[in-house]
Amino acid sequence: MNESISVIIVSYNCKQYLEDCIKSIILTCYEQIPEIIVVDNNSTDGTVDFITNLYPDVKIIVNQVNKGYAYAINKGVSISSSNYLILSNADIVYKKHCIYGLVEKVKSFENKIIVSPQQVFSNGNYQRSFRYIPSIKRGLFDLFGITRLKLALKKKSFEKGIKKDFKVEYLDGAVICTTKLIFNHLDGFDESFFFYSEEADFCFRARNVGYESLLTPEYQVIHHRGGSQENKGMNEESIKMLIESEARFLDKHYNPINKKIYLRLELIFFQLLLVLSKTTKDTTRTENNTKYIKAIKSVLNGN
Repeated sequence: MNESISVIIVSYNCKQYLEDCIKSIILTCYEQIPEIIVVDNNSTDGTVDFITNLYPDVKIIVNQVNKGYAYAINKGVSISSSNYLILSNADIVYKKHCIYGLVEKVKSFENKIIVSPQQVFSNGNYQRSFRYIPSIKRGLFDLFGITRLKLALKKKSFEKGIKKDFKVEYLDGAVICTTKLIFNHLDGFDESFFFYSEEADFCFRARNVGYESLLTPEYQVIHHRGGSQENKGMNEESIKMLIESEARFLDKHYNPINKKIYLRLELIFFQLLLVLSKTTKDTTRTENNTKYIKAIKSVLNGN
């Protein structure tokens, strides 16, 4: 593997996860260690000094203000020197052959595709790694259980050891592999998305100019999801940020009617889930569904 690769990692108060991420890159890329660029979003846990002392060859950009994930990725790519890019969260552990494999997959499609690996939890269990873009179609798919059914089928296929690639509407942004040419063609990530939906926007714009998004279960990463979301639901602030980012996506790419219909479909969906979780006395899911309902209502009311 002689192609140049740059791994851009965004960090924020997660130095232990970041150390594990960098270590996994070095251990799995035994032929040639990629250029590793860490963009730190004003961490207060000593991340910068910690990583500088451990890995002096890692390039670190220190942002004095946290302007979000998209901004950090763009800044990291701007100083990268490679043809191929791995855009990464810090809470990722790369499994054997993953980085080389992702790049080879992009090359096999004549450098005209965006690729992500299958994500798993630390115990090896399947983790969702793709989604449908926010739209009326997705709202209907969620409401009528089509999304859940398709995800269940993909999970079952993975658990059976079937590693067949498939194209998706958008890839989870925890790990994305692409070329610098594609990234620059799209003018990078849209920095108006602070966190969440920047990858949906990126893949949506890519598809509009002829680049598909591909998930390849052949290659895998462990994604801790911040360590707090692996076994718990997201907190209220994160859920509100997620719904607001989806609304921003709809404002950008659709009209106000589409946005309103999508949000109302999602509201009905989570209200039904809330009834179900209360019926089964699932406290965690009840709390999570309540948070989603509150966030959607807030966006619908313009708060």
